[in-house]
Amino acid sequence: MHGFMLTIRPDGTQTVKEYHGKVPLADIKEGLDQAWLEMVPFLDEIVIDGIHIHCIAYCDEYGKIKGLPFNAVAHARWEAAAGRSIVQDLLCGPVVFLWGDEAFMKTL
Repeated sequence: MHGFMLTIRPDGTQTVKEYHGKVPLADIKEGLDQAWLEMVPFLDEIVIDGIHIHCIAYCDEYGKIKGLPFNAVAHARWEAAAGRSIVQDLLCGPVVFLWGDEAFMKTL
């Protein structure tokens, strides 16, 4: 089992962690500053080094209500995955992307 977690913060800072087993929920919550998780709809693909990879992405369920800053980098990846402009919603606060082999993805 092998996978990765990419956290993109609103200031554009990106960190990647590698896993050789199931990603702990605590790590995902840490990436989201202990927020309630919300899966980002239509964000099921990320491009890494020019390769399209299946992923799952999470954001803070209440990011907009809390007034967290807009995450332009993550939002652009969301629009790229959806294949269209997404103006009816915004990604605010940190966003976590998870991808890996089949066994890793089944644990999410």
